[in-house]
Amino acid sequence: LGNFRESLWLMGNHALFFWLFAALYRRHPDATEADLHTLRICLFSDHALAYVAVRRGLPELLLPGSSEDLDELRRTVERADAHRRRAWEADPAHRGREPPHYV
Repeated sequence: LGNFRESLWLMGNHALFFWLFAALYRRHPDATEADLHTLRICLFSDHALAYVAVRRGLPELLLPGSSEDLDELRRTVERADAHRRRAWEADPAHRGREPPHYV
């Protein structure tokens, strides 16, 4: 069962990497290879991927069977979202505009 989960984890990560890289390319068609590589490094960190999974409603795939850890992960994502919103609203250039929806 351990090898099966590991294989699923690896396949899931690669599928997510492909999807995110395709989205990056569509949003930044004129970006250089180096630019896309830098964006990929920022977006493909374990923390960023965990955030995406939680925002998409898939946290139990990250931590199967651990409700306390899942609750903590959800609270962390909620704090990150609140921090992002406060930072957005504090910038006078953003007055009256909604922050971008990242996920």
